[in-house]
Amino acid sequence: MRSSHFGRLLALGMAIPSFVACSSAGQDNDSAPSSASHESSLINAPIDTAHPFEVGVCTGVLNTDPAKGEVGACVGTASSRCSGSLVAPNLVLTARHCVHQGIEQTPFCNSYLTTNPAKPGGVRVSTDPSIKVGGPRFIEVSRIVVAEGNNGCDDDVALLVLSQNINDVEPAWVDLHRNLVSHPPADGKAAVVGRGVIDRAYDPVTHKLVRNDDGDLKRRVLTNVPFIGAGVGYAIPDFEQPNNELPSTEGIFLIGRSTLSGDSGCGVFLNDNFATKPTLIGVHSAGGFGLDGESSGSLNVRLDRHRAWIVSAALQAAREGNYTAPSWASTVSTCSSAGGTCRKSQCSAGERSDSDLRCGIDAACCVPQ
Repeated sequence: MRSSHFGRLLALGMAIPSFVACSSAGQDNDSAPSSASHESSLINAPIDTAHPFEVGVCTGVLNTDPAKGEVGACVGTASSRCSGSLVAPNLVLTARHCVHQGIEQTPFCNSYLTTNPAKPGGVRVSTDPSIKVGGPRFIEVSRIVVAEGNNGCDDDVALLVLSQNINDVEPAWVDLHRNLVSHPPADGKAAVVGRGVIDRAYDPVTHKLVRNDDGDLKRRVLTNVPFIGAGVGYAIPDFEQPNNELPSTEGIFLIGRSTLSGDSGCGVFLNDNFATKPTLIGVHSAGGFGLDGESSGSLNVRLDRHRAWIVSAALQAAREGNYTAPSWASTVSTCSSAGGTCRKSQCSAGERSDSDLRCGIDAACCVPQ
């Protein structure tokens, strides 16, 4: 996967710095890559049927021209496509650049986000397998909640409050307390569920698009993705950036080659408990392309640094949707009451880190397996 973040729109040979949210039909045939390679899609990953909480996000107007694709689907240049995670009945976590325009800078993480809509025509989501084919059904977004900051990397996260509850899908669990700098995944891996293209590459000399397969933008899952590191001091290759590197920032963590255009906003999960309890630790923001023209890895937003406003928005959404707020949005530690032990270190043998039994941002709560 690779996520479309801020890209350069090429018009009449002139590069216009701009954020391009997710995947768009117009982008699929561009002769030049999105700047800083902000597209995302799970690379050659299998189609996923087990995680309907990973939704498609469509910004802009739905298609009305049969010549461009299915009527009522999210296709054409008037719309852009991203991924997102249902984290409560009426709440979707995604990348902010999927719904708001951004202004790209060099180096890339000097870019910033605006409050202007990414595309005119509103925002909607779908739990159907694809928002491009198969007659997708959509639920409109009633409002968008974002952080106070506007950095194009650290603050590239948004919550979409839906106009109605989705009651037939179990939401994903969110871990807002895990500090990925001090407590990276124990197995050194991550899992990703997204809806991007499945193959894309650029000519290493001309930087023109030479391979592209959108796979009908169906939901796909990829596990055992290498976790590179969180915070400053890490980088992935990118041929458009200074020193051909796309470095991490304090609010970012990096994972290995996995995403492509359309995966922007998709959830990044702990890998070790993904099969039993998918636990969100980040939102996919942007990806890099190396000097060989192939995808090199991705930048993902740490959720622990956005805990306060995400909890506040979740509590408000629960009141609006008339349901009990998810326990991940609680500010009360439940570790002691469950017989767990809070400690400032990784779990030892025979123990596991259980994200719903938390002690604070810098502590892992360990309970017997």
